[in-house]
Amino acid sequence: MDLKGIAGGGSFDSIAAIRLLARKVAALESGAPSATMESVAPSATARHVFYRLLDDRAAKALLDGGLDDIESVRKADDGRLLALNGIGPSTLKTIREAIG
Repeated sequence: MDLKGIAGGGSFDSIAAIRLLARKVAALESGAPSATMESVAPSATARHVFYRLLDDRAAKALLDGGLDDIESVRKADDGRLLALNGIGPSTLKTIREAIG
C-alpha cells in the first residue's frame, strides 16, 4: 500500500504507515529515494500467523482474547469469538473462512 491507499481508507498496519510517512517526509527533505510499505513493514516471519491470515484488527482481537494459535481458534465456539472486543458477525465469518 502507498500513502494514497492509506488516505483512501484502505486497510493498513498503523506502525508501518507511520514509518512510511516519516520516511517519505525525510526523503522529500533530503531528495533521497522514497520508501514503500514493504520496506518499512515488519517481515511476515516476524509477525504472528494471525496477521498473515487476517486484518490487523481481527488478529489483535484474537491475541488479546487469549487465543494465540490456530487450534484454539478452531476449538472456540462462535459465542466465545463474538464476545471478543472487535469481533462481530462479519469478522467472525472472515475468521472462520481463513482459519476454520
